[in-house]
Amino acid sequence: MKKIYLSIIALAVGGTVAAQSTFDFESYTLGTESYDNGGPTHGGGDFVLTETESIRLTNYYDTSWGGFWGGYAISNTTDVSTQSSANQYSSVTGSGFGGSANYAIYTSSGTMSVESANTQITEFSFTNTAWTKLVMENGNWLGKVFGDTVNANGVVDGTNGEDYFILWIYASNDQGELDSMEFYLADYRFADSTMDYIVDTWQTVDLTTEFSFPVTEVNFSFDSSDKSGIYNNTPEYIAIDDIKTMGGVGLTSNELLAIEMYPNPASDVVNVSAPEGQLSIVDMQGNVLYAESHNGQSTIDVSNFASGVYVIRWNNASDSYTNRIVVK
Repeated sequence: MKKIYLSIIALAVGGTVAAQSTFDFESYTLGTESYDNGGPTHGGGDFVLTETESIRLTNYYDTSWGGFWGGYAISNTTDVSTQSSANQYSSVTGSGFGGSANYAIYTSSGTMSVESANTQITEFSFTNTAWTKLVMENGNWLGKVFGDTVNANGVVDGTNGEDYFILWIYASNDQGELDSMEFYLADYRFADSTMDYIVDTWQTVDLTTEFSFPVTEVNFSFDSSDKSGIYNNTPEYIAIDDIKTMGGVGLTSNELLAIEMYPNPASDVVNVSAPEGQLSIVDMQGNVLYAESHNGQSTIDVSNFASGVYVIRWNNASDSYTNRIVVK
């Protein structure tokens, strides 16, 4: 993954700690092999899901053109072989994350955002949809076969078969902080064609390590090597599941758990005082530089770390804490 920064982020040194909630859509009532795309039976409006905290998933539905929808739908369809827009609601695995029944489908514009105060989105899982994968593999009247040198009309398209389909993930919050990352849902740019791939398993992104601030809103866009003008010919869909949030954003550590991490900034060592659990430090590219069990007191040698900002995380079975540390 390549990280692209869209703005200069003002980094704070305070930490957050709280219990997590997971939105896995399993409590959402659907019939067998069905979906809710915001149509007449839905009653209109966004999906607002509540556990310990609440999240909002944008949905819009227009009765024109036979029922046009965008944003998020919720589905449990399992068809992974039908290459048709009628099969736009199936994940590539025919199930949710971990083989669960329900999951969400995203297309077009739509926002994932927290509804509860002092809450951040920490993680979610995603994968291709069955329809998108089948079009990339087989082509259709609009989309090319990935890896071919010609487009759907049989005209040489200038790609030399080096095709790709990218998901852009945009993270932001109400403090004006904004950042983004890209993930290749398909990549045919390798010199060795046996390395070409289309993602067909569930992937998980940890927003606490990918981004340097608490994320309260997530948006998406797509990019493809197969275009008609500025528009992608590849169907712009993903499946999403297991959205995780963490409450208590903005609370100081001693308001919830007796956790201390000092000094900050640091030059030689970072001392951690916290309940028994696991400790890790990652850099801004998501590389894990330190990971050990913690038994109450830990002293971490950071003298060989390059100067910069890092994310330090403590967690146990029920709680987690993240903080940013500066190494001089």
